[in-house]
Formats: sequence, structure tokens, C-alpha cells
Amino acid sequence: MQNPYEVLGLGEGASPEEVKRAYREEESLFVQAMDALNANDLMRAEYILNKINNRDARWYYLMGHVNYRRSRFGDAYDCFKTAVNMDPGNMEYQQALNNMISMRNNYQQNVYYSTRRDSDDCCQALCALWACDTCCECMGGDLCTCC
Repeated sequence: MQNPYEVLGLGEGASPEEVKRAYREEESLFVQAMDALNANDLMRAEYILNKINNRDARWYYLMGHVNYRRSRFGDAYDCFKTAVNMDPGNMEYQQALNNMISMRNNYQQNVYYSTRRDSDDCCQALCALWACDTCCECMGGDLCTCC
């Protein structure tokens, strides 16, 4: 458990008013970061988040969204994973991590284990046409007069 005074950047002898003010300022930064994210102002959201001293699960979750929208998928994954590790009971954080895992698995599967090899596509049609033209030319004919 973190010392609440340290989290807010206060000394042990801080007055209740100072604690309330520091807490409200911290909350205000989170609200501003959310507003910037909702407005898709990613630079502002990242700037505001970097001003927050308390890097709790919520911070990592929001920074994960900033990274995701800026196409920094590895950093987004790390942030979402950290958020889930810090607050495993939060389903919103877990869903964001699951989406990243699913996206990563689909990308890897589609890029490295493509199943399109057996499907008819333009490349296969052109190769077949080229093979037929070559055979016809060998027999004295010409299937494609252009080449």
C-alpha cells in the first residue's frame, strides 16, 4: 500500500485542506486527459497524463488508449497489461487487454500463416494465362498477341 501523502506529492504533516486540494488537482488532470482523449487530441492527452505523478491502474489504462490511437501497439499492450496487473478486478481494463491480445493474434496469424495460397486471385489468374500463352507459343500458336 502506497503512502497517500507521497502519492499526492505532500509531506506527512499536510493539512486536510492541502490533501483535498492535491486530490482535486490530481482528479482534474485525469478528467482533462479523458476530455482530450474523447476529442481525439492525443498530444494534449499524453501531455496531461505525463504531468500526473500517481501512475496507478487508471493512468496506465488511459495511456494505453493514447498509445493505441497513436499506433504504438506494443506500448499500448504493455500499458493495458500493467493496468490489469494493478487492478485485476476491473473488467474495462481486462477487455482492453483482451482486445489487444486478439488483435495481435489475428495480425500474426494473417501475416505469417496466410491461408490465401489456395484461393483464386488475380496473381494466380495471370500466372495461368502466362503458362497457357507459353505453351501455345511453343506449339506455334499465340494466345496473347500483345507479347
